[in-house]
Amino acid sequence: CGLFFGYMSYQFRKMAANKSSTNSEQQNIPIRCKEIHRFTMVISICMFFIPIAFVLTVIFEFFRGTIGLYLLWASHVTFSIMIYTIIRDLSLLTIRKDDNFRCEVTQVASLLKPRKSPQQTTVPGIAITNKYQHSIGMAPHAPRPAWLSTNGTGQANVESNCWSISLENWVRFVDACIATATWSILCETKGEGNVNMYDINLHFIKPWTNGTGCSIACLMDNNQGPVELMVSHAWAGSVIESLASIKTITTMYLLPKETRIFFDSVCLYQADDGAIGGLTIPQQLAMKPFTTIIHQKPQHGMFIIHTTIYEVYERLWCVHEVDEAIEANIEICGAFDPTSWNDKALKSIVTSFST
Repeated sequence: CGLFFGYMSYQFRKMAANKSSTNSEQQNIPIRCKEIHRFTMVISICMFFIPIAFVLTVIFEFFRGTIGLYLLWASHVTFSIMIYTIIRDLSLLTIRKDDNFRCEVTQVASLLKPRKSPQQTTVPGIAITNKYQHSIGMAPHAPRPAWLSTNGTGQANVESNCWSISLENWVRFVDACIATATWSILCETKGEGNVNMYDINLHFIKPWTNGTGCSIACLMDNNQGPVELMVSHAWAGSVIESLASIKTITTMYLLPKETRIFFDSVCLYQADDGAIGGLTIPQQLAMKPFTTIIHQKPQHGMFIIHTTIYEVYERLWCVHEVDEAIEANIEICGAFDPTSWNDKALKSIVTSFST
């Protein structure tokens, strides 16, 4: 070991002597090499002293008198000096002196050439937000379906009890959203089950209806009829579960696909941009479409969509709609995606079944 460290010490000494550079930072390399040379040299010397100390200890065993005590004392002193020297040089080696590596600002500045700042390219799209409305990503603009009309009757020209969309068209609209790259990015960012109606409104409904004065329902059907089924839902609920719930309604209750429903996000004009023929959100709410539709007793009553990611009754509008439905004495049923709920979750929200 002593020979090995001696060889290492010799190599670092050569590097310290041969290394030269005009660069201010590289000039510090010989300094570090000299420090490592010193350390390895001390280690090498200590390696030779260790066997000497061992021999002195052995001799002490044979000489128990004064000479033996002196030899023992000498061996302890020698060993202590070795330990101290190693620790001191090791601490000097590991402490990096910032002054040796600090470059003057003027020196660095002289090396820099003026550059033109590259043009920042912004990726077109709409921010993806979480439940706290914090941006967590960016989704590209969703291409508008070719089959979706660019004009219609206008929200202001339709009676509020006729703000309706057929079950078939509702499913068609959601399927059109799902078929886009925008939906894929939303799913990658939030998880498919966590994409909610706020996302659909921001990334699809508003961009596709902006400037038309028409809701999605109005653009898909220029001859809207009276609402036959009221659907209450939480905007923070899962879209993919809501889609499965709507499909469940058609299969379990054998409702025709032409059944006209009120689903507020697609039946109200969400763009709120002052377009001709359109209405602002406050103007539409002032017409009390929920109360009007419920008190006209829709043929198929009311369905409340339950999803696993949000409690529907935490949305006060849903509570208000249920209250109006109870007062109007219309049938209220729950709808959910059977594949997303387990027995424990269902028991936490269901008190009785009626089939």
